[in-house]
Amino acid sequence: MTVTAITLTDPATGVSVPILPVTGVAAQILDVSAPARAVTEERVGAAGAYDSTRLLSSAAVTLTMLLYPDGGATPEAFLAELGQLLDPGLRPNLIVDNDVWDGPRQLTVRFDSASMPLSSPTNWPVQVSWRAPNAVWQGATLQTVATAAFIPSTTGLTWATAGVSWSSAGIVWPPSSAAVPVLASNEGNYSSQWTALMYGPCTGPKLANDGPELTLEFTDALTLGAGEYVLLDSVTRTAYRNGDTSLPVLSYLNFPTSNWWLIGRGDNPLRYYPSSAAAGSLALVTFAPSWQV
Repeated sequence: MTVTAITLTDPATGVSVPILPVTGVAAQILDVSAPARAVTEERVGAAGAYDSTRLLSSAAVTLTMLLYPDGGATPEAFLAELGQLLDPGLRPNLIVDNDVWDGPRQLTVRFDSASMPLSSPTNWPVQVSWRAPNAVWQGATLQTVATAAFIPSTTGLTWATAGVSWSSAGIVWPPSSAAVPVLASNEGNYSSQWTALMYGPCTGPKLANDGPELTLEFTDALTLGAGEYVLLDSVTRTAYRNGDTSLPVLSYLNFPTSNWWLIGRGDNPLRYYPSSAAAGSLALVTFAPSWQV
């Protein structure tokens, strides 16, 4: 596996700094590792421990480079450009591509430290370290799936005095009475976080991942008008009306029946089923495929 491109970019400001391939920068070595978040408890009266570890801790990211002057390119100029994004308060994306992956992947990183020992001006070793809080590679391109609200029939199954008839196509159900989950496909090997917009007009919005059979259900006290929505974020586990952080609606969540699910590996059947809804009600779920580092 050979790394073919590295770029550090800040989505908040749009500043982007190419690292590979760049004139005057050589011998890049990228190391990314995420240890398991150990959760253990010593056994009482017996050897060993109870181990319930199942998650990763934040990842350590280290990039080692060899800088050298080449024509108009100087190590000082390169470091000055890169230094714009070496701020602990920023959360830039380290975007990497290689000759094995189907496309570029990225890590959201937080600057940790840098080592720049002064040595020969023609060969200047530099090492930059970050932490990756999410501990997983993500696809550089977000994916969005839309699922219309399931609007159950209020009349049930009816037929005329002629009885039930059907063609060679069989019985055709109207769209308003068929709940067809939409698949969110995670091509990675690790579960993905997500955001969602649940649109009205509806009462009691509910969003389920039928793969693990988990759901987020809001009570009927939460009503959304046409064009209104609830913004869900699985990372922060927050819910805001119209995306306004001053209008939280998490208090309407039916906690006994709700779980903050993730988008697992492979196909995930997503279903939006408010208690009641009208035409135009839908949910948009956005995520990026994820891979273990």
